[in-house]
Amino acid sequence: MLSRRLRIFDVFVLVLVVLCLSKEAHAYVDPGTGSYLLQILVAGFLGLLYALRLYWTRLKNFLISRISRSPKKDE
Repeated sequence: MLSRRLRIFDVFVLVLVVLCLSKEAHAYVDPGTGSYLLQILVAGFLGLLYALRLYWTRLKNFLISRISRSPKKDE
């Protein structure tokens, strides 16, 4: 499972590096593109906050159960 994650991560990094190293781009970036990307980031952040609010009690109970576990000692 870990090796599969590493392969996916490696492919992602490789694609990112190849895209960043392109020498020339014959393209036009519209001024509205920046506002569109900002809208995507804000929507993603607000969606994350909504999901946290929606599942807050489950998340809180999960974290409390993980923290409150104490290792059993052999007596």
